Amino acid sequence: MTNLKLIEATDRRIDRAKWHKPLVSIVVTHFNYSAHLEDCLLSLLDQTYENWECVVVDDASDDAEHDIAKLLVEKIGDARLRFLALDQNIGQIPAFYAGLDRTKGEFVCALDPDDRYAPDFLGEMVAAHLNPVRAVPLISCEQMLVRNNEVITGVVTGHPSREMDGEVIGTAVSDALRFFPKSDGKWLWSSTSGMMFRRPVLNAMRPHRPLGYKGDLDAWIAQGAHMLGGSMFLSKTLLYRGLHEANDWLRPDFWSRSQVSKLPHRAEGVRADVREAIIANGYERDLVRARAGKRNLAQRLRRSLQKRLDRLAAVLMAKGREA
Repeated sequence: MTNLKLIEATDRRIDRAKWHKPLVSIVVTHFNYSAHLEDCLLSLLDQTYENWECVVVDDASDDAEHDIAKLLVEKIGDARLRFLALDQNIGQIPAFYAGLDRTKGEFVCALDPDDRYAPDFLGEMVAAHLNPVRAVPLISCEQMLVRNNEVITGVVTGHPSREMDGEVIGTAVSDALRFFPKSDGKWLWSSTSGMMFRRPVLNAMRPHRPLGYKGDLDAWIAQGAHMLGGSMFLSKTLLYRGLHEANDWLRPDFWSRSQVSKLPHRAEGVRADVREAIIANGYERDLVRARAGKRNLAQRLRRSLQKRLDRLAAVLMAKGREA
């Protein structure tokens, strides 16, 4: 009775606006990259979308690098920003999951230390995920390249404007948002930092054994999420991607995406590993369902006809038993 009186006496209002601003968790994995980390974290502080949390995971960096990163987080002094130091170097993918386990946001981003968000990155990406047309496990945005603190491209990925057989690839969800089904097996995304995931899909592809490589986080989480539910691409340039000597994929002498990559392509091997992890985590049925996809018109008509025939056969059988 006391609790009821308290409720009656309180002028309460339901805050629906809060529902539309879900918490976003950002995981920054760091191994001897402290020289790039400050601007990365500062690009979070001026986000127009304020409901976020971030954990910087130091993957057993050298002592000096570890100390710089830790001190940087402390000096920024934002309660939404935390530091996690690992005892041994386990690699980018397990380090990301160590950070994931210390966050709770419905949506999750993996931000590389040498990349920087545009001020509206989080807001635009959340809005894309909350579109009223389609839900997917992963949305990626366009990015530009920065070298020596100067923007050198306005776009890197560029595939929404690419045409195949006279048609723009992807299914339009809005003017800037295109859906790509699981059956499209090409690399459809930008880089790690330009992606936003739904947390449950990241748990579905969690590694279940040691991996034979220390990098390739983007290949793991992008391909795994896509094979479980497709993905969408937001053709808005919301990320500044740093270009320097230590980049794994892009060469520092970049002039076009048509150039030979810095490292050999490893996506196929990672794809096989993440698929194995999905099955080991008990999501094989979701994997099969995603692979089957929607039935086309002919398949739906055949299924409808088969149902009618089955019902007719059941009726005839029942009449035969009555006779």
